Amino acid sequence: EKSIIYKMSEERNIPGEGPIDNYQTANDTVSQPAVDAEMESTIPIALVNQPQTKNMEVHKHPHHITHKKNWPEYLLEFFMLFLAVFLGFTAENFREHNAERSKEREYMRSMVADLKEDTTIINGSIAYNTRVSVSDSLLLLSLQSPSRDSFAIGQIFKYFSKTSNFWVEFNESKTFEQLKSTGDMRLIRNKPVLDSISKYYQRISQEKIFRDEIQAQLQLTYNLADKIFNVYAYESNLGQPSNLIINDALLIKEYSNKLNHLIKSYREFMRHLRLLKTKAVNFMSAIIKEYHFKNE
Repeated sequence: EKSIIYKMSEERNIPGEGPIDNYQTANDTVSQPAVDAEMESTIPIALVNQPQTKNMEVHKHPHHITHKKNWPEYLLEFFMLFLAVFLGFTAENFREHNAERSKEREYMRSMVADLKEDTTIINGSIAYNTRVSVSDSLLLLSLQSPSRDSFAIGQIFKYFSKTSNFWVEFNESKTFEQLKSTGDMRLIRNKPVLDSISKYYQRISQEKIFRDEIQAQLQLTYNLADKIFNVYAYESNLGQPSNLIINDALLIKEYSNKLNHLIKSYREFMRHLRLLKTKAVNFMSAIIKEYHFKNE
């Protein structure tokens, strides 16, 4: 190892001490640059390469774990969370609302189709049962006649063949029954239309009861007719005309009275069907107007 010689200050250099002076003179031959280089080599590397940092001010990021939030930041986060939930809820409600409105319109289209079918069936029932009522009236008049010749008997049996025919059919109300069974009646937001639905189908239920009463009345009249008319003999051309109808004034009178009540029931029922048809037409027009089906 090389020994490093530090020059002593002049204050430490005592004159007259020969050995020291000679040693210093001998070592003066070493150049100053070489000494400086050798001294620099002894400075620790860590001290040489240590960066010189500036005194910089440090700011904490809001998301730093040591950052303390103030109340405006909490308020902003709450508002953003509330807004996200509110927008999601609004979007879901909007989608559900559109789906329900679309389903409501489909129900109303189906209801219009049912009403059209109702009017067709009602027209057929009115036309058919009007003819039956006319035949019953002619039969009643023929029974009151004292004549029992072949022509009179032929007329009586002609009219009698139609008295047992009473036909009234109602639509099955598929849309109305589906609305009730599924609970989708709540989808009908138009109150006048909703009220019309209830009233119309309540009226149909009443007419069905009336129809069943007429059917029962017709059966009683028809059973009594079996005691008066010999239908088999007439259709087989057997026996004399006088033998085709029983000659019992009281029995014919009872039958005539029942037939007369039946004719009145027919007429009243036809009046009900005409009113029901008017309700169906008006109801159908209201739905088309309220839901703008004409423009589609």
